Amino acid sequence: MFGTGEALAVQLFFWTITITALAMYATQAGWTHRLFLHGLLLIAVVTFFIGAFWGRLGGIVPAASSFLTGAVTSGFAWIGLLLFVFSIVLYREYQFRKEWVRTNSRAPAIGPQPQPLVSTTLSVAPSNIAKELPDLVPVREAARIAYEQTRTTTLAEDTERDSNSADDIIKGYARVLMAISRVHGQKVPSTVYEEINSVRLARFNIEYLEDSVRAVEREGSRVYANLCFDKNQLVENIAHINRAYV
Repeated sequence: MFGTGEALAVQLFFWTITITALAMYATQAGWTHRLFLHGLLLIAVVTFFIGAFWGRLGGIVPAASSFLTGAVTSGFAWIGLLLFVFSIVLYREYQFRKEWVRTNSRAPAIGPQPQPLVSTTLSVAPSNIAKELPDLVPVREAARIAYEQTRTTTLAEDTERDSNSADDIIKGYARVLMAISRVHGQKVPSTVYEEINSVRLARFNIEYLEDSVRAVEREGSRVYANLCFDKNQLVENIAHINRAYV
């Protein structure tokens, strides 16, 4: 099964692809794009058997054997493989975020509709917001504060134009903050807050309750309740919005 010298180098090259495909398959298990998952599994199986039986296959196709042996013994082949794997990881991260934004931009409100916003301005200066807030700020409250502090930005104007109610404005700002912030929540039934990985969060639907926001797994049973943002990062993101959406 194991070759020697150049044959072993070819085997290791194929088995590196096998391990990479299996690792990606394991991390993406449960994702809705089954074709991608099945493709990863097929790549892993095929490359494993090519590596395992390379001694025989190389003799059957001498031209391919000569080409692969020369390629895998070159450092450029391994660099190319690493760049390919890295590009796949970045692409999947992009797709996760894109799907998360698309899905949750249509997330329906659950339960009674909140009352319209009463306050439109904070009683404290932006630089002192963090002093007035708890360490973790609930998503709804964070969205309200962000809206109040960025009323003169194009983001506020666009959100108001696309909204039919005060609650729509809250949801619009919540989606923006979630895209640029670390999100914390309580994994039901735990009452302990933990940071939710952004890739993992892409597999959840965001549901807006009357007094809180939660994340419900689309293909599973996990639920993160009482989603929150870190208060210091919230202040930084408010400043970022004021700079970026002039």
